[in-house]
Amino acid sequence: MHQLLPRRDARDAAQHWGAARLGAVPALGQRDLARLPPDERNPLRFLTEFPSSAYANVLRHACWDVLDSGARQIVAVCSPQRQEGASSTALALAAISASQNRKTVLVDCDLRVRTATLALGQDPARGVWEVSRGEMALDEALIACAPFGFSLLPAARAQNAYGDLYSGPAAQHFLAALRQTFDCVVLDLPPVFVTVDAAIMARAADACMLVVRRRRTDAAKARRALLRLRSRAQMPMALLQNFAPLARIGS
Repeated sequence: MHQLLPRRDARDAAQHWGAARLGAVPALGQRDLARLPPDERNPLRFLTEFPSSAYANVLRHACWDVLDSGARQIVAVCSPQRQEGASSTALALAAISASQNRKTVLVDCDLRVRTATLALGQDPARGVWEVSRGEMALDEALIACAPFGFSLLPAARAQNAYGDLYSGPAAQHFLAALRQTFDCVVLDLPPVFVTVDAAIMARAADACMLVVRRRRTDAAKARRALLRLRSRAQMPMALLQNFAPLARIGS
């Protein structure tokens, strides 16, 4: 279904989807990325190097909106399936939060694919798994991402990619430590329909953003993903559409 978002005003559309916020981000073309050095041609670098671009302005507004101007501390980001732009959005959200002088950490919770960790050029032997199990101190696992202003809690090379990362007392202490240490915690979750981890981890968040890709995500699947993530009736939900036509942004 190509027309993912119904043609209606924002309030009616939000009620239709069960989301508190709706947003759309324009695609970055090869001409846009060609403005960057060859080894830096990615959305995060474009966001920081061209903060006044349409892409940066729209994404900044959408991300800061879900953060509620800094009032929400933990935000979970995920997608119904892979290759929809959730990790890129999580990276951008962390950079946007850090640019507002908030102490920010990006937590790569996808042990199987580790997109955010690898995108930042990291491949550590230990990371979020060991911290969540109480086998490693949080400050020992954190990696400073100086160019973007935030810290990374990476997903390390998997010892047990199918282990239970998110339950038990150690995991609760780990999340409590993140709240105490950082002003903003961005959780980059695995896809909703790939594993139950996303729905479990979303319960710890103050808000959740579901990222879908234009001409890829079926509308019914997006709605089912939102329902699966809505673990608490009052948790704010946002739906962000990637690769939207620039001419329709803001319509």
